[in-house]
Formats: sequence, structure tokens, C-alpha cells
Amino acid sequence: MSSDQDFVDKLFNASFKLAKKSIDIADSTTHSVINSIGNIKDKVFDSSNIDVFQPETVPTTKGIFSGILPGINSIEPIKENWMYGLSISATALLIIWKWNKLLCLPDHIPQNENMCVLVLGDMSDPIIRSQVMDLYRRRFTVFICSENSSSFKQFEEETDFIHPINPASPSDLAFFTEFITQGSEPPRKLASILFMPNLSYQPTGELPVESMQHELKTNILTYYNTLIKLIPHLPNSNTQIILFNPSLTYNLGTTHHTTELFISGFITSVFKALKNYKTLSISMVNLGLFQVRGQLSNYKHMRLTGKDISCGLHTPIYKMIMRHNGNLLQQFVEWLSTCGGKYQIYYLGKFSYLSTLPFAPFLMKFQISIASSFKFARKFIADKLTVLN
Repeated sequence: MSSDQDFVDKLFNASFKLAKKSIDIADSTTHSVINSIGNIKDKVFDSSNIDVFQPETVPTTKGIFSGILPGINSIEPIKENWMYGLSISATALLIIWKWNKLLCLPDHIPQNENMCVLVLGDMSDPIIRSQVMDLYRRRFTVFICSENSSSFKQFEEETDFIHPINPASPSDLAFFTEFITQGSEPPRKLASILFMPNLSYQPTGELPVESMQHELKTNILTYYNTLIKLIPHLPNSNTQIILFNPSLTYNLGTTHHTTELFISGFITSVFKALKNYKTLSISMVNLGLFQVRGQLSNYKHMRLTGKDISCGLHTPIYKMIMRHNGNLLQQFVEWLSTCGGKYQIYYLGKFSYLSTLPFAPFLMKFQISIASSFKFARKFIADKLTVLN
């Protein structure tokens, strides 16, 4: 802030010196003109004794805009008007520069900040694993809460950025609450909680009742129960929770993917239930098609291309977390964009919002048929070229 103040002071000093020098030149020129007029008048008066008008002062010449903007084409108020104009211009430039600086988000959290994120999800899912690794690259400390946490606890000593948590272990939950509440240097802060059920379901068709119960228990009920236990111990009065909803199948009415239909419906219900907590800031992200390293990672039965997961999911989620935990200006922009926190439903990924429109099923089927036709044509041409060679 001191450097900004020095810059403004130097600008004002230079502007004031320039204005003062211009005013001095104008004053000296005015006095010279008045003296010359007086001398000429005396000579004329002495020689011819003719009455000559003797101006006491040189009248101020006013322009056509002087009534609207005093000081334009006038001499007297030029001092104050130029100083005011330069001051306002310098202040406006400083405000614009600081505005952009305050709204700008870094590519990763600064080294003097210690933020952690709790992910309620299983890293065996490619989208969840990719999201966790992106948070790590941005210097977050990541806690993974999953029933399969024992499968990667053996790597806990090698990776100090991932802390597995077993939702059935009271000691693990106690360790997490102690970690986010105890004092440290720099201070720790729970930046966000990501509620991520499995998002990459591969099998199609009906599932046995036992398999359906297992999916609902491990993907919804376990995470929801853990979250309800943690809410009273959260240190922040406005903790951010982001729910990931695989709603594309639900919006399109694809009946042969019952697991995604149930999971999407439960996520919507959890979103509405958590909105009743005044100490939480609840957001829901509806997911479309995503590609990881050029390969479609979810909704593979659609045989379409998705959006790159880095710019389609990682970057928007990172911006949501940082703006919620940012400075007052960033929080104000987030408050405005969500209409005061009333509308916090987002659509990320290809066809995520398009699927909510009435004609979406017909459009999706048409695009799938076009893509299949092009794929068949490419294969046919490649086979013919192989035979000719």
C-alpha cells in the first residue's frame, strides 16, 4: 500500500508543478499585455488627447461549454480545475488497478496460507481422483473420507498432502476436527467440503437389489451421516459445501442407468436438506461429459466427446473455493453472482445445462447418430485403403 501511495504522491507533485509553471507563464504574459496596453494608451492619450478606454483587468474569455463545465476556455479557474482533473484521473487509475488486483486469483494458494479440503468420495473413481490431484497441485491439504481408505493408507507416509479418513472410525474423525480447529502457523482453514459420490458408472441395465443398496450406502448414506456428525464441529460460520450431481442421465430420462438416476435424486434431496443449515453455504454442481487425457471418463454409453476436465471442472471448482474464502471484494462478487446466495446451482461439463431443456433428448440422440455415422464412415474408408495397399 505504501508503494501505491508513493506513486500517487509523485504523480500529484509532478502534476502540481506542471500546472503551477503553466499558471506562472500565463500570469506573466497577462501582466505584460496589460503593461503594453497601458503604455500604448498613455502615448496615444498624450499625443491626441483622445479618450481611450482604460481596462482595469483583462476580461476572462469563456467558451461555449463554460456554463456546463466551469474552467473550459477560461483563465481564472484553470488552477483548481486542472488539479482536480489530474487528481481524479490518478485516483481512477489507482482504483481500476487495485480492483483488478483484488479480483485476480492466483494459480495456486500462496505459501503463507494453509487451506485444507475434505473430499467425501472414493479415489477409485477417475473424476474424483483427478479432482484430488488438482487440489494437491494447487497446494491444498486434502482429506479423503471413504470406506476404502485402508486401501491407500499405506501410502500416507509418502504423501503428506493426502490424509485418509475412515468414516466408521471415531479416532479418524476426531483427528480431522482437531486438525482444523487447533492453532498453527500459518493458521489452518477448512476451505471447502466436496461431496462427491461415484461419478463414472460403467455398467448399464438393471442392478440387483443388494448391489443397489450397497451403492446407495457407500455413495450417499455414509457420506451424509459423516457430514452430519462434523457440522457441529466446523470452525467457520459459513462453511462451503459443494455437492457433485451426475444429473445428465436423470435429465435425459435414460432408464437403463438406474444407479445414476437414484444417486442424482438423492444428491438433489441432500442439497435441499442442507439448505436449512444457516451456518453452511451449499452449492450443487450438475456434471456433464468430461474427458481425462482425451478419453471420455463418464457417460461412456453416449459415445460422445466431452469437455477437458482441467478447464471444465478443475478450474471452476478452484475459483468457487477461492472466491468463497477470498477478500471482501471477491466474496461480494460471489454474493452478487448467486443473487445473495439464493441461486447456487452450477452446470459444468458438456451438455450439463443443455440436458435441462425440453428438446435435449432429441438433440442428444441426433448428435449420437451423427457421431456414429462418421465413425462408421471413417472405419469403412480406412478398411478400403488397407485393402488397396
